[in-house]
Amino acid sequence: MKIQKLYAKPKYNLKVLLVLVFSVVITGVIAGGFSPKTYAVDILGPVCNNVNDKQPGICQDNATSSKDNPIYGPSGILTGATSVLAKAVGIVSVVGIILSGLKMITASGDPNGVSAARKALLYCVVGLAVAVVAQGIVSLVLTKL
Repeated sequence: MKIQKLYAKPKYNLKVLLVLVFSVVITGVIAGGFSPKTYAVDILGPVCNNVNDKQPGICQDNATSSKDNPIYGPSGILTGATSVLAKAVGIVSVVGIILSGLKMITASGDPNGVSAARKALLYCVVGLAVAVVAQGIVSLVLTKL
């Protein structure tokens, strides 16, 4: 009986939770009001806006007409990383779907086994859908930059 009391769900007081959330919000507002203002500094402006004939190589990627940006261009780092990540998540999701299907087949009518396999299948399908939507959002954002 003592063991059951140790693992019982704790009862959270709603008032304490609301006071905690309210105090965190108020602290953030106060800290945000007293923080010093920050401004962006263009460190490449004086170098890249020089009227000399030759500009340094660092200024070539900042040109607005440049479509081959090494960070977010078609062959850029971000594009490649998101593509690899989406493929990895897709492969893991498909393997998870196959394994959960096999688990459902081998459950032999056991309700607990079928339920666990169904949950795993649902999680894998949701993960695959999230990966597809995330890849679409990232590609949309990267093409608009």
